[in-house]
Amino acid sequence: MFILRRITSRGQESNEVLGKSYDKIFSWQTEEENAKEFKALLEPMAHPDDIYGFVIFEKGSNYRPLYKKSDYFIMCSDGKTFERINFK
Repeated sequence: MFILRRITSRGQESNEVLGKSYDKIFSWQTEEENAKEFKALLEPMAHPDDIYGFVIFEKGSNYRPLYKKSDYFIMCSDGKTFERINFK
């Protein structure tokens, strides 16, 4: 079980259950398919300049934007950090 932990620039912390698997897509990925998917996810967002990527979960049916001013961690269900997601 994976959990997305977000810590905003104001120190607010939130956790969301991602489930058994997740995927990431970033603005700097150059493969044509990834670039198209990123653009499609970004299009309906209110502040697209603040977003550098997305975490996709629930077999692609749900996603969360990754904002430049927040820190993100993928956590295991036991509370240990599995991965830190950084803006490049």
